[in-house]
Amino acid sequence: MSNAIWTAYRLFSPAHLPIGIYLLSALTGGVLTAAPATAAEDDFFECTSALLEADIETELAAAACASARYPEALSSCTIDVSEFTGLAATEALAVCERSRRPEAVADCTVSIYDGFLLEDATPALERCGVSLLPERYATCVVDLGDAAELSADDALTQCLRAGYRPWRMAPRL
Repeated sequence: MSNAIWTAYRLFSPAHLPIGIYLLSALTGGVLTAAPATAAEDDFFECTSALLEADIETELAAAACASARYPEALSSCTIDVSEFTGLAATEALAVCERSRRPEAVADCTVSIYDGFLLEDATPALERCGVSLLPERYATCVVDLGDAAELSADDALTQCLRAGYRPWRMAPRL
């Protein structure tokens, strides 16, 4: 073996692997360091403040924001649903808290509310909250309502039923 190959082999042998990687990274642009992911400092403060301004009880607001993965998204969902649909903020908070995508739930609820000019947005909020893809669900509901002239309840039900139905498929052997 040539001298260069033998040196490379020794650097990347299992016993010297960390040294070899360090040298390789130093030669190719320096050691890469990963900064820890940090939440914005004011997320919890802003969340709690917004929920308190929406007349949610102090204990409920504090508990909701403290347990939220994305506190700003939670408060944004709650406030948007409450302001744009007229629902009580506590009702909106209950659904937004359970959702993986609270901002998408708010967009879904408001889209359906506006699309059908609903008097009560509670069914839209509840069904957007259980949908895995709230934005797609809202599009389905509004488009079915427009194209097929379905009522809001019928469109909400049809689009929620439109999911994967394995019992309709014959087994493939």
